[in-house]
Amino acid sequence: MKESVPKDRYNVIFVIFLIHGIGALLPWNMFITANDYFVDYKLNVTTHSTESSAYREYFLSYIGLASKVPNALFQGLNLISSQSGYHKYGKWSIPKLYLRCGCKFTDEIYECGHNWF
Repeated sequence: MKESVPKDRYNVIFVIFLIHGIGALLPWNMFITANDYFVDYKLNVTTHSTESSAYREYFLSYIGLASKVPNALFQGLNLISSQSGYHKYGKWSIPKLYLRCGCKFTDEIYECGHNWF
């Protein structure tokens, strides 16, 4: 039995993969390219604490975790929710919750006076 391959009219699938690739890889490539800028200029502090030197030394590892773990987590959640027939409004509540928690965390850091930004 010969199966017919569905046609991609208007190259919609190509555009979806292109946008996903740009969204996932462009920020990562920008941090890799600008590693010297962040490590030598932005993270260069006058006090020589062990915390700041460890952060400078493992900068790319931290950026890798911060950029790839949420991407993999939400791809897995999307796969699970699409397989289980999760309601479309419920599917959007998970990213909204993540966004709210991230904004709240950022607000708390700013209000506590940490000089991270």
